[in-house]
Order: sequence, then C-alpha cells, then structure tokens
Amino acid sequence: MKAVFGLGNPGETYAETRHNVGRMVASSWAKDAGIAIKGRKFLARTGTGAVDGEQIIVALPQTYMNLSGRSVAAITRFFKLSPADVVVISDDMDLDFGRIRIRPKGGSGGHRGVQSIIDELDADGFIHLRIGIGRPTDEQDDPVDFVLLPFSREELEALPDIIERARGALWAVIRDGVVAAMNEFNG
Repeated sequence: MKAVFGLGNPGETYAETRHNVGRMVASSWAKDAGIAIKGRKFLARTGTGAVDGEQIIVALPQTYMNLSGRSVAAITRFFKLSPADVVVISDDMDLDFGRIRIRPKGGSGGHRGVQSIIDELDADGFIHLRIGIGRPTDEQDDPVDFVLLPFSREELEALPDIIERARGALWAVIRDGVVAAMNEFNG
C-alpha cells in the first residue's frame, strides 16, 4: 500500500493559493486514477483505490499546513506504512515557478508543513514531490503572505500544464519507482 498526501490549507479561502498546489495535484491525480476523495477520517479528506494492483490512499489533510504531520502520522501508523510508502506533494518557494523536483528523502527546506511531517513521523525518508512556486518578486513581501496569495493571471494560465506534469511525475513514482521518476522529472 502507498499513501499520497496533497498538502495545503482547508477551505475555500485558500483553495486557489500557491500553498495549495500540492492539494491541487493530489486531487487531480486521484480523479485521473479513479479514486474518489469522499471520506473524512484521520484529520483528512480521503479516498482509496487500486492502481495497477496496489492499494493507494489519497489524503488531503484538513489541518492547516503547519500541522499536516498529524494527519500524515495518523494514516501512516494506522496502515502500518513505512516512510518509503508515503508520497508528500507540496509547494516549494526555493524552486522556480513550475519546476518539479522529486526526492526519496530529505529535510524540510524551511517548509513548515513538511517539517511537521518529519517531526510527527520522526523520519524524513518519505518521497517528496515538490512543485516550485517561486519567490516574491518584491523583497518587501513576506514569504508567509506570498504563499497565501492567489496565483497571478500569468501563473493561472500556466497552472494546468504544471499540474499535468506533476500528475505525470506522481504516476511515474507510483508505477516506475522514485529513481525512475527522478531521472525523468528532475531536469
């Protein structure tokens, strides 16, 4: 079994913000995989299904971003998953807008939602699919405010292609493994 977590903040207020791009990718991928996200348990909206004979749970934590680890840990422990069976999809300000990076493990890079997961699991060995949202262009902008802003018009035009590429990256992780996915998408 594998678990896919799309990080973000719950509610309509945050639905179209940069911080929710992980949630957008996980939701889109689940729909593509035929997994309906309609359950509510483990502090998350969840859906389960089989992909190529493997059980997958897709979860959208309903805690706020900085507490994502609570949901991830609850699901991971309940299903007795190792960190290597966990895929976390999140935004990343250190990557240029639209760039995708996959890692089999690693630190949080200052992302508080990812740090929450590392803290709750007491491990960093989960697969991390990061989607670049870039940094604020004006040095006066606070990064905390930036991630909670909606995408610009230009970014919104590019977003469907970015979500499609990230969805492809997740398919590669699930079907081909993390190393093959890294070789294909970390360019």
